[in-house]
Amino acid sequence: MRATADHAKRAYFHPTAARAAAPSRMFGCVRTVCNLALAALAEAWAWQERVNYSATSVIAVDRFFPSSRVVLLRAAARRRRRHRAA
Repeated sequence: MRATADHAKRAYFHPTAARAAAPSRMFGCVRTVCNLALAALAEAWAWQERVNYSATSVIAVDRFFPSSRVVLLRAAARRRRRHRAA
């Protein structure tokens, strides 16, 4: 029987350029949508309106995506909600 090692082993990996760029692209998109949502909240606060989470996300998506994509995204969200409810 082998004794357990008392030190950690090091593992290195070197991603390709495309794999290294993918996370920064994703976080860039997330940061943009988050900033749009914060702007929507600040605008609503200036008008003294209450805006909940779902309304904020709809506003942010409306500002980020062209209108044709928004229709597709909303339809997909409705399908997911119906699927979860069933």
